[in-house]
Formats: sequence, C-alpha cells, structure tokens
Amino acid sequence: MGDYTMRHIWRQAHGVLKVCKKLFVIGTSLPDTDMHLRHLFRVAFAQKSKWPEVYVVNPIKQEGRSGYKQRAEETVGMKIPEDNCFWERFEEGKTLDWIFERVHEDSD
Repeated sequence: MGDYTMRHIWRQAHGVLKVCKKLFVIGTSLPDTDMHLRHLFRVAFAQKSKWPEVYVVNPIKQEGRSGYKQRAEETVGMKIPEDNCFWERFEEGKTLDWIFERVHEDSD
C-alpha cells in the first residue's frame, strides 16, 4: 500500500462503499489471504447506519457454492441471502438481466 496510485484507488473505493446501498461481488475468488479487502469492507461498513444489500455473481458448481458464499460473507462482514446469489455460467444477456433487475429494485 506504499504506492500512491493504489492508496488513491483504495481511498476512492472506501468513499464509494461508505455510501453504497447495493454491493455486487462479481467473478472474484475472494481469497482468504486478502486482508486488505476485508479491512476495506469492515472499515467502510462500520461507518454506515444501514449496511448495503450484497449480491454475488459467480459461476461456481453446486459443490463449491457454500464455501464461496461463506468466504464472501466473511469478506464483506455480513450474511448474504441465497436469493442474492447467481451461480450460473456467465451469459451476457442472462447474467446482465439478473444484475440489472436487482440494481433497479427499490431499496428501503
């Protein structure tokens, strides 16, 4: 994190996370060792009065889903309902439709 450009990017990400209402985690492995990402979420969300709704989009086979979902929950620091997960193979129209439907849903 000694690089100016990376610090700037992380600062910008922190600012966006502090005000976001919905967070989409798309196509990332979320390694257990990524402590910077976990810290970023925890710090940004700790300052929010209402945490964002979290969605997962990742084409993982049935047997790997529970482990990935648990890793995602640990990374963002909150439970993710199964209805907020899209596990199918990426197909541009189908996947984007699923995401856009949720982006445009009214939130409280």
